[in-house]
Amino acid sequence: MVTRVPAEHRVLRWARETSGLTIEEAAQLLDCKPDLLRSVEEGKKLPSASMFRSMANHYGFPEATLLAAEPPLLPDIPKDHRTFDGLPPRLTHKTILAIRSVQIRQENLKELAEIDSEIVAPSLRRYLKTDDPERVAAEERKRFAVPVRDQIQTPADKLWMTYRMRIEALGVSVYIDDFPIDDCRGVSLFVDDFPAILLSSNERRAEWKLFSLLHEYAHVLIREPGISDQKATTRDEVESFCNKFAAAFLMPEAAIVMVLAASRDTPQEFPISALEDASSYLGVSISALALRLEHLGYAPRGYFQRVRALLKPPLQLKPRSGSPPREYVVLNQVGHRFAGDVLRSLKSGVLTTLEASRMLHANPNLLPTIGNTIEDRRRDYLYAGAQS
Repeated sequence: MVTRVPAEHRVLRWARETSGLTIEEAAQLLDCKPDLLRSVEEGKKLPSASMFRSMANHYGFPEATLLAAEPPLLPDIPKDHRTFDGLPPRLTHKTILAIRSVQIRQENLKELAEIDSEIVAPSLRRYLKTDDPERVAAEERKRFAVPVRDQIQTPADKLWMTYRMRIEALGVSVYIDDFPIDDCRGVSLFVDDFPAILLSSNERRAEWKLFSLLHEYAHVLIREPGISDQKATTRDEVESFCNKFAAAFLMPEAAIVMVLAASRDTPQEFPISALEDASSYLGVSISALALRLEHLGYAPRGYFQRVRALLKPPLQLKPRSGSPPREYVVLNQVGHRFAGDVLRSLKSGVLTTLEASRMLHANPNLLPTIGNTIEDRRRDYLYAGAQS
């Protein structure tokens, strides 16, 4: 005999729609026919226990939520800053689940702060989107205390970790999740006073992750969170500011002069080979450097478009063979800010071991190792000199 679950059909329909799924897409995930799902959502049939559990899993909601009498209120999806040349924007199922997961974790931080005095919302500087992004980037570089000479001597993957650790040390959670970069390049959001940045695990190149990270950090600094595609040319004034901030932060003029024989007096068409070397030193992409050179007047008008036309599609990096240690996987996904605060609350007795392990999706025996890894990375990447 099939066990049926007395779930309110309007809640089930709301959960599917909120997850960004059509009837056909959801039916495929649930391994059922679309007509059966329609009958359930219309209240003509009750879902089986297995179908109900599958709904909770694929829609990204606890079973208790799907058993509610009314659809609950959810935090709004951040403002959409993507540009689509007239096409209506749509987020994929994976991206919606990733955003919702971040919102839940930030809600957890907010709740922990209410009962644990050691967890506080960050006190970040605040800028305006009308401010000069060059000036703002210069001020923020001072806080990060990474001299130009150190930057050009640091590999992009280490630079990425350095800036991620610095941003998280300022109180901004940085999360990595599996969603398509064709959907969006990154997301920034606030839950009350707790800011977060979400990047895609499919962004494999360190120089691209770096730009995305600094772009989303700019969203946080001007208190204009949202969903970004980071197009080189955009009429969105928020996206434009964030792009210019990230470019100025990663490619200050002092760094450009150091890696290229550049002069505004004689703008030049730098060859691709020169851009390859310089972009490697700076930890940025060739196209980002070409655009920056044109904006600063070191290259003539139209240089960026000419360079982009010459560039071949970048080779897709193959995933590294073997599985990394589980603590690295956890910290890559949830970041050092969130994991550190959870472990701090565990140590102070605010959380139980079981609660902490569930929040981090980690075996209880792994929690000490995660804590030790956080401390090791802080020693490696948060060296003396950073300004608060």
